[in-house]
Amino acid sequence: MITLILVHGACHGGWCWERVTPLLEADGVRVLAPDLPEWQPGARDPIGFWGDFVADLARAAAPDDRVILCGHSRGGVVISAAAEAAPAVSGLIYLAASLLPRGQTLTGAWRAHTDAAAEWIAPEPDGTSFRIAPGCYHRLFCPDSDAGTAARAEARLRTEPFAAFTTPMRITPARFGSIPRAYVETSRDIVIPLDFQRSMQAALPCEPVVILDADHSPFFGMPERLAEVLIELCRR
Repeated sequence: MITLILVHGACHGGWCWERVTPLLEADGVRVLAPDLPEWQPGARDPIGFWGDFVADLARAAAPDDRVILCGHSRGGVVISAAAEAAPAVSGLIYLAASLLPRGQTLTGAWRAHTDAAAEWIAPEPDGTSFRIAPGCYHRLFCPDSDAGTAARAEARLRTEPFAAFTTPMRITPARFGSIPRAYVETSRDIVIPLDFQRSMQAALPCEPVVILDADHSPFFGMPERLAEVLIELCRR
Protein backbone atom coordinates (compact mmCIF):
# COMPACT_ATOMS: atom_id res chain seq x y z
CA MET A 1 0.00 0.00 0.00
CA ILE A 2 1.09 3.57 -0.64
CA THR A 3 1.13 6.07 2.21
CA LEU A 4 1.33 9.66 1.02
CA ILE A 5 2.26 12.22 3.66
CA LEU A 6 1.15 15.72 2.64
CA VAL A 7 3.14 18.55 4.23
CA HIS A 8 1.64 22.03 4.20
CA GLY A 9 3.45 25.30 3.58
CA ALA A 10 4.12 28.34 5.72
CA CYS A 11 1.25 29.65 7.86
CA HIS A 12 -1.07 26.85 6.70
CA GLY A 13 -2.15 23.54 8.22
CA GLY A 14 -3.15 20.07 7.14
CA TRP A 15 -6.61 21.46 6.42
CA CYS A 16 -5.38 22.92 3.12
CA TRP A 17 -5.44 19.41 1.60
CA GLU A 18 -9.04 18.62 2.58
CA ARG A 19 -10.38 18.75 -1.00
CA VAL A 20 -7.62 16.47 -2.28
CA THR A 21 -7.41 13.89 0.50
CA PRO A 22 -10.74 12.10 -0.20
CA LEU A 23 -9.91 11.86 -3.90
CA LEU A 24 -6.60 10.17 -3.12
CA GLU A 25 -8.19 7.83 -0.59
CA ALA A 26 -10.89 6.87 -3.08
CA ASP A 27 -8.11 5.62 -5.34
CA GLY A 28 -6.58 3.46 -2.62
CA VAL A 29 -3.86 5.77 -1.35
CA ARG A 30 -3.49 6.08 2.41
CA VAL A 31 -3.12 9.78 3.20
CA LEU A 32 -1.66 11.60 6.20
CA ALA A 33 -2.07 15.39 6.18
CA PRO A 34 -0.91 16.52 9.61
CA ASP A 35 -0.66 19.95 11.12
CA LEU A 36 3.02 20.50 11.77
CA PRO A 37 3.44 20.99 15.52
CA GLU A 38 3.99 24.42 16.98
CA TRP A 39 7.64 25.38 17.26
CA GLN A 40 8.93 27.20 20.32
CA PRO A 41 11.89 29.61 20.10
CA GLY A 42 14.89 28.02 21.76
CA ALA A 43 14.00 24.51 20.65
CA ARG A 44 15.75 22.79 17.78
CA ASP A 45 15.49 24.74 14.52
CA PRO A 46 12.01 24.42 13.01
CA ILE A 47 13.12 22.72 9.78
CA GLY A 48 14.88 19.94 11.68
CA PHE A 49 12.07 19.78 14.26
CA TRP A 50 9.37 19.43 11.61
CA GLY A 51 11.53 17.12 9.52
CA ASP A 52 11.90 14.76 12.46
CA PHE A 53 8.13 14.88 13.04
CA VAL A 54 7.42 13.85 9.42
CA ALA A 55 10.22 11.26 9.52
CA ASP A 56 8.57 9.65 12.55
CA LEU A 57 5.28 9.42 10.63
CA ALA A 58 7.15 7.83 7.72
CA ARG A 59 8.86 5.29 9.98
CA ALA A 60 5.53 4.36 11.55
CA ALA A 61 4.07 3.58 8.11
CA ALA A 62 7.11 1.67 6.82
CA PRO A 63 8.00 -1.10 6.13
CA ASP A 64 4.44 -2.27 5.54
CA ASP A 65 3.70 0.66 3.21
CA ARG A 66 5.57 2.42 0.46
CA VAL A 67 5.92 5.94 1.88
CA ILE A 68 6.04 9.06 -0.29
CA LEU A 69 6.30 12.62 0.98
CA CYS A 70 4.72 15.60 -0.79
CA GLY A 71 5.61 19.11 0.34
CA HIS A 72 3.96 22.33 -0.75
CA SER A 73 5.81 25.66 -0.73
CA ARG A 74 7.86 25.84 2.51
CA GLY A 75 6.87 22.22 3.04
CA GLY A 76 9.51 21.35 0.48
CA VAL A 77 12.37 21.95 2.90
CA VAL A 78 10.53 19.94 5.55
CA ILE A 79 10.25 16.86 3.34
CA SER A 80 13.93 17.24 2.40
CA ALA A 81 14.84 17.23 6.09
CA ALA A 82 12.52 14.28 6.71
CA ALA A 83 14.11 12.32 3.88
CA GLU A 84 17.53 12.93 5.42
CA ALA A 85 16.24 11.62 8.76
CA ALA A 86 14.30 8.65 7.33
CA PRO A 87 15.97 7.43 4.12
CA ALA A 88 13.53 4.50 3.85
CA VAL A 89 11.12 6.99 2.25
CA SER A 90 10.40 5.81 -1.31
CA GLY A 91 9.96 9.17 -3.04
CA LEU A 92 9.60 12.93 -2.72
CA ILE A 93 7.15 15.19 -4.54
CA TYR A 94 7.71 18.95 -4.51
CA LEU A 95 4.53 20.90 -5.25
CA ALA A 96 5.43 24.51 -6.09
CA ALA A 97 7.89 23.90 -3.30
CA SER A 98 11.20 25.06 -1.95
CA LEU A 99 13.94 22.65 -3.05
CA LEU A 100 17.23 23.77 -1.56
CA PRO A 101 20.76 22.34 -1.63
CA ARG A 102 22.89 21.75 1.44
CA GLY A 103 23.77 24.94 3.29
CA GLN A 104 21.19 27.19 1.62
CA THR A 105 18.39 28.97 3.49
CA LEU A 106 14.93 29.92 2.34
CA THR A 107 15.78 33.58 2.85
CA GLY A 108 18.88 33.24 0.70
CA ALA A 109 17.00 31.48 -2.07
CA TRP A 110 14.23 34.10 -2.08
CA ARG A 111 16.66 37.01 -2.19
CA ALA A 112 18.60 35.47 -5.03
CA HIS A 113 15.59 34.96 -7.28
CA THR A 114 12.62 37.14 -6.32
CA ASP A 115 11.42 39.86 -3.98
CA ALA A 116 7.83 38.59 -4.10
CA ALA A 117 7.84 37.57 -0.44
CA ALA A 118 8.23 41.15 0.75
CA GLU A 119 4.62 41.93 -0.12
CA TRP A 120 2.99 39.18 1.89
CA ILE A 121 5.17 38.84 4.99
CA ALA A 122 3.81 40.76 8.01
CA PRO A 123 6.13 40.50 11.06
CA GLU A 124 4.58 39.85 14.46
CA PRO A 125 5.37 42.25 17.33
CA ASP A 126 7.68 39.73 19.03
CA GLY A 127 10.01 39.80 16.02
CA THR A 128 10.38 36.01 15.89
CA SER A 129 7.48 35.17 13.60
CA PHE A 130 5.27 36.50 10.84
CA ARG A 131 1.82 36.18 9.31
CA ILE A 132 0.58 36.47 5.77
CA ALA A 133 -0.31 40.13 5.43
CA PRO A 134 -4.05 40.89 5.59
CA GLY A 135 -5.77 41.55 2.29
CA CYS A 136 -3.34 39.82 -0.04
CA TYR A 137 -4.10 36.12 0.41
CA HIS A 138 -6.74 35.73 -2.31
CA ARG A 139 -4.85 37.86 -4.82
CA LEU A 140 -1.45 36.20 -4.35
CA PHE A 141 -1.98 32.69 -3.01
CA CYS A 142 -5.21 31.44 -4.59
CA PRO A 143 -6.56 33.78 -7.30
CA ASP A 144 -8.11 30.78 -9.10
CA SER A 145 -10.42 30.18 -6.13
CA ASP A 146 -13.67 31.94 -5.32
CA ALA A 147 -13.74 34.63 -2.64
CA GLY A 148 -15.46 32.37 -0.11
CA THR A 149 -12.81 29.67 -0.38
CA ALA A 150 -10.07 32.25 0.03
CA ALA A 151 -11.74 33.87 3.02
CA ARG A 152 -12.24 30.55 4.81
CA ALA A 153 -8.61 29.61 4.23
CA GLU A 154 -7.31 33.01 5.31
CA ALA A 155 -9.25 32.76 8.57
CA ARG A 156 -7.37 29.56 9.43
CA LEU A 157 -3.85 30.82 8.81
CA ARG A 158 -1.35 30.89 11.65
CA THR A 159 2.04 32.41 12.35
CA GLU A 160 5.32 31.08 10.97
CA PRO A 161 8.70 31.37 12.72
CA PHE A 162 11.31 33.42 10.89
CA ALA A 163 13.78 30.72 11.93
CA ALA A 164 12.22 28.43 9.30
CA PHE A 165 13.53 30.83 6.67
CA THR A 166 17.01 31.30 8.13
CA THR A 167 17.90 27.67 8.92
CA PRO A 168 20.44 26.16 6.47
CA MET A 169 19.54 22.87 4.85
CA ARG A 170 21.36 19.91 6.38
CA ILE A 171 21.09 17.20 3.76
CA THR A 172 23.59 14.77 2.28
CA PRO A 173 23.94 12.95 -1.06
CA ALA A 174 24.02 9.60 0.74
CA ARG A 175 20.64 10.02 2.38
CA PHE A 176 18.45 12.75 0.87
CA GLY A 177 20.27 12.42 -2.46
CA SER A 178 19.47 8.73 -2.79
CA ILE A 179 15.69 9.21 -2.83
CA PRO A 180 13.87 9.80 -6.16
CA ARG A 181 12.19 13.19 -6.38
CA ALA A 182 9.54 14.67 -8.68
CA TYR A 183 8.42 18.26 -9.10
CA VAL A 184 4.94 19.63 -9.81
CA GLU A 185 5.25 23.12 -11.27
CA THR A 186 2.51 25.76 -11.08
CA SER A 187 2.75 27.93 -14.15
CA ARG A 188 0.82 30.99 -12.94
CA ASP A 189 2.27 31.08 -9.45
CA ILE A 190 2.82 34.54 -7.97
CA VAL A 191 4.23 33.42 -4.61
CA ILE A 192 6.93 31.12 -6.02
CA PRO A 193 7.08 32.12 -9.69
CA LEU A 194 7.76 29.48 -12.32
CA ASP A 195 11.26 30.76 -13.08
CA PHE A 196 12.10 30.49 -9.36
CA GLN A 197 10.75 26.92 -9.27
CA ARG A 198 12.91 26.02 -12.25
CA SER A 199 16.02 27.66 -10.85
CA MET A 200 15.76 25.40 -7.81
CA GLN A 201 15.36 22.36 -10.03
CA ALA A 202 18.46 23.36 -11.97
CA ALA A 203 20.48 22.87 -8.78
CA LEU A 204 18.65 19.67 -7.76
CA PRO A 205 17.08 18.07 -10.85
CA CYS A 206 13.81 16.19 -10.51
CA GLU A 207 12.31 13.43 -12.65
CA PRO A 208 9.57 13.57 -13.69
CA VAL A 209 8.45 17.17 -13.82
CA VAL A 210 4.74 17.88 -14.27
CA ILE A 211 3.38 21.34 -14.97
CA LEU A 212 -0.05 22.50 -13.86
CA ASP A 213 -1.74 25.58 -15.32
CA ALA A 214 -2.38 26.75 -11.79
CA ASP A 215 -1.79 29.35 -9.11
CA HIS A 216 0.17 28.64 -5.92
CA SER A 217 -2.70 26.66 -4.35
CA PRO A 218 -3.94 23.96 -6.73
CA PHE A 219 -5.36 22.02 -3.78
CA PHE A 220 -8.07 24.72 -3.73
CA GLY A 221 -8.43 25.59 -7.42
CA MET A 222 -8.02 22.21 -9.12
CA PRO A 223 -8.15 19.40 -6.54
CA GLU A 224 -9.26 16.75 -9.03
CA ARG A 225 -6.36 17.38 -11.39
CA LEU A 226 -3.88 17.63 -8.53
CA ALA A 227 -5.09 14.32 -7.12
CA GLU A 228 -4.66 12.70 -10.55
CA VAL A 229 -1.08 13.95 -10.76
CA LEU A 230 -0.19 12.84 -7.25
CA ILE A 231 -1.65 9.37 -7.82
CA GLU A 232 0.29 9.03 -11.06
CA LEU A 233 3.53 10.09 -9.39
CA CYS A 234 2.98 7.79 -6.43
CA ARG A 235 2.53 4.79 -8.71
CA ARG A 236 5.53 5.31 -10.93
